[in-house]
Amino acid sequence: MANFSFILPLCAGALIAAQISLETKTVETRGSFAVAFFAFTLAFVLCLIWALYAGINPFTVLKEARISQLFGGPARICYLLLMTISASVVSNSNKMCLVVTGQLIMGALIDHFGLFGTKPCKIDWQTAIGFWGLGLSLLLILKRPFG
Repeated sequence: MANFSFILPLCAGALIAAQISLETKTVETRGSFAVAFFAFTLAFVLCLIWALYAGINPFTVLKEARISQLFGGPARICYLLLMTISASVVSNSNKMCLVVTGQLIMGALIDHFGLFGTKPCKIDWQTAIGFWGLGLSLLLILKRPFG
């Protein structure tokens, strides 16, 4: 099961790249706000159906959650809006490199300082070298022209 849990984020990343590619042409014809609104509404409806099918009252979960636990929803909305706005300006591979860079920086800060109630995991020299290597590879990929 532990090996399978490493495959899930890889699949999620592939889905993000596919989502960006699929939405790019739609943004050009319909506009970024319409695409973001449709995608978020569809996701909300599907999650609501899933919660009701699983016997979970989503409103009880919201009522019992701490404010910091509710940060994910607005963050997803911002992500979706930002990605659709940049859909026709930045190439898909460059967009994904920038997304990965942002995720690495934020993930390192969350781990290092124990933000959002997570257990602190200080950055050691091996992790710093790993981040440096990932950053270098991202810069090499980003050398491709934008657009």
